[in-house]
Amino acid sequence: MMKLATAIAAVLAIGMIALAVMIALKPDLPPEPCYSWDDPREAVCTSLAGIVDGKTDILVIFHQAGPGGWALLDGQDLHGRKPVAWPKESALKADPTIRAALTTPCGHRAVRKSKAEPWIIE
Repeated sequence: MMKLATAIAAVLAIGMIALAVMIALKPDLPPEPCYSWDDPREAVCTSLAGIVDGKTDILVIFHQAGPGGWALLDGQDLHGRKPVAWPKESALKADPTIRAALTTPCGHRAVRKSKAEPWIIE
């Protein structure tokens, strides 16, 4: 019984050492890229069916790092609502007023109370 306990302890110790070495040697991963609105690698944004169908206005624009980093939303609760991929060109045609918010820095959002209001970058 003592030999089994010693063997288990040795295996656990080796595993812990291997994990520590992997963590210590892990290279830092580069941050996700942040694509501008006009970047050709990002042809679509994320939105909602009501916005794409013209039933609701775009009142919030999120700009996040990584693929699919642009989201055009209506400011309402997202629970139970499914995202829709929307070509950016179509979004601009549907609501040219969003052009004023497309300089929103990565990690920020632009908001407005109505389509007639100016964008506020947060």
